[in-house]
Amino acid sequence: MHIHTIQKFQPAMGKIIDQDLLLLPGSALLKRIIEDEDPQAFVRRLSAEDLFWIVKRIGEDDCLPVLELAHEEQWQYLIDLDIWQKDRLSPEKTLAWLKRLGEADPERLSNWLFGEERNFLSFLLFSAAEVVVKNQEEEGLDLPETYFTVDGVFYVRALSDENQEMIEALLTTLAQNNNEGYHRLLYGLAAIIPAEAEEELYRLRNGRIAEHGFVPFEEALSVYAPLDLDALKTETPPLPPGKLVDKTNNEFVPALPLLQLEKEGIFRHTVSHISDPLVFERISVEFADLANHIIAAGNFPEISDPDILKASCRQATGYLNIALERLSRNDIPAAEAILRSHSLLTLFRAGYGLAVDLQREAKRWQQKSWFFSQGWKNEFWGSPWEEMLDGLLATRPLFYDGEAAAIPYREFKSGSDLDETRKQLQRIQTLDRMLSRLSLTESDTHLKQLHKTFHSVLFNRWAHKLLENKPSFEPLPQNEAARFFLVLRREETAPPYRMAAFKELFISDFIEGAADFAPNETDALREALNQVWENFCCEYEAVRTEDLEGRFSPFLLISP
Repeated sequence: MHIHTIQKFQPAMGKIIDQDLLLLPGSALLKRIIEDEDPQAFVRRLSAEDLFWIVKRIGEDDCLPVLELAHEEQWQYLIDLDIWQKDRLSPEKTLAWLKRLGEADPERLSNWLFGEERNFLSFLLFSAAEVVVKNQEEEGLDLPETYFTVDGVFYVRALSDENQEMIEALLTTLAQNNNEGYHRLLYGLAAIIPAEAEEELYRLRNGRIAEHGFVPFEEALSVYAPLDLDALKTETPPLPPGKLVDKTNNEFVPALPLLQLEKEGIFRHTVSHISDPLVFERISVEFADLANHIIAAGNFPEISDPDILKASCRQATGYLNIALERLSRNDIPAAEAILRSHSLLTLFRAGYGLAVDLQREAKRWQQKSWFFSQGWKNEFWGSPWEEMLDGLLATRPLFYDGEAAAIPYREFKSGSDLDETRKQLQRIQTLDRMLSRLSLTESDTHLKQLHKTFHSVLFNRWAHKLLENKPSFEPLPQNEAARFFLVLRREETAPPYRMAAFKELFISDFIEGAADFAPNETDALREALNQVWENFCCEYEAVRTEDLEGRFSPFLLISP
C-alpha cells in the first residue's frame, strides 16, 4: 500500500481515510468534504487528530461548514488543544473558538455549553467579564457605556476591550437559545472559586487529551528513556488492531501524522508496502500517539501549531528509521515483521538509545581527552567539529547538518546520520591522541592562550619542521610565514593555490607519530588529516603570499 495513493480499506472496526484528500490545499479540501455523498457522516467518522489538522489546513475562520458537521466530542478536542497556555485558560482564544462554533451551530453550542460544559462556561465568563445585576428598584442605576445587556437585567462588561464584541455575541447566542439557562448561568457566577475551578478544568482537559497521547510532561519524558535493542526480545506483542478503534462507530484512524513522513527512510518504505489493513491501522494509531507523546515531552506552552506536529513526526520517523535499519539490515520484509511484533514507542526508544550510546561514548572520551585536560573547550576543534560535538553532547543528542542547512541542528533521522557522526568523532579522537604526543610543555603555557583551535597547533608545529627550524608551537614571524607558503607553492605561479605536492608529506609526517595505532585508528587519523589539509587549502588558496596577515590566518599563527 502506498501512502500517497488513494486507498480505502474498511476492516470490521474502522476505516482508513482517502489520504490524498488530506493533502489537498485548504479550499479544495473544504470543497471535497462538502461535496461528499454524506458530508456529516464523513466528518463525524474523522479521528479527532485528523479533524484538528484539517481545520488548521482550511483555516480556522473558513472552516465553519466543517464545524457545523462535527460532533461535540470533536469540538472538545479542537478547543482542548488550542485554548490552554500551559495550565492557564486563554480567554481570548476560548472566546474566538466559541464565536466560530456559535456561527456554525448556535443552538447546538448553547445546549452543549449549558449541559456538560456548564462549569467551563461559568469559569470563562467569570475570568473574562464583569456582570452587574440590575434589579427593578435600581432603574436609576447609571452604568458606563462599556456595559451591554441582552435582557435588561444583566449588564456585562468585558475585562479586555478586545473581547467585548466576542462576549456580547456569545451571550446573545446563549440568551436567544435558552433564556432560563442564561439567567441561571449569570446568577451562579458569584459562587465560583476561580483557582479551584481552573484547576479542575485543567485536570479534566488533561485526562481527555491523554487518550490521544498528550500525557503529562513527566510521564511523556519516558519516550526518551533509552532502550537497548536486546530488550526488544522480551517485549509483549502490540495489542490486536481491533482493540485500538471503536468497532461500533466505524471511525477513520488518524492519517495525517503518517502523511508527514519524508519520502526517504525505511519506516516510510515499509509502511507503504503493508497490505494488511489491520496492521496499517494499528501503525497509524500508534504513530499519531507517538507524535503526540513527543509534543507533550517538549513541554510546549501551546501544542496547536502545525509545525510542532510536523517536527514531532519527523523526530518519530528518524528514530524509527534508525531502529529498523539496525534490526532489519535494511530488508523491507524483515522490517515489516518487526513492525508487526513491536510497538512504535518501543522501537522509537530503541532507535533513540543508539544515539544516546554514541553520546555517552563522546562524553566518556571528552572527560579523558588531551584537549580537555589542557583547558580547551569544544571550540578547540573548529567548525564543523565543534558544532558536531556541541550537538552530540546536548541534553538530547542532535545531528549537526552543516551551517548551510535550513536547520543546522536537527534530530537524527537515519543510521547514516549516526554513522557520519561516529566517523567524525573517531577522527577527532585520533587527532587528539596524536596531538597529545606533541604536547605543549609547561613552559609553553602562554601558547595555550594563543592557539584557539588545533589547526594552529598542528600547522605551526609542521611549518617549523618544514622550514627546518627547531620543533616549536611558536607563531611564525611574518617573513617566515611567507617563506612557508612560498615552499608550499613553489610549483604554482597563481591562485588558486592547491599545494597538492605537499598533501601526502603533511599526512605522513603526523602518521609517523601514530605507528602503534590500531589499523582502524590509523585509517581514521589519515581521514582526519586529509580533511584538515583540504580545509587548509580552501582557506588559503586565494591568498597571495604578500597579503598574509596574522589576524586573518585561522590555521597558522603569524606574529606581527
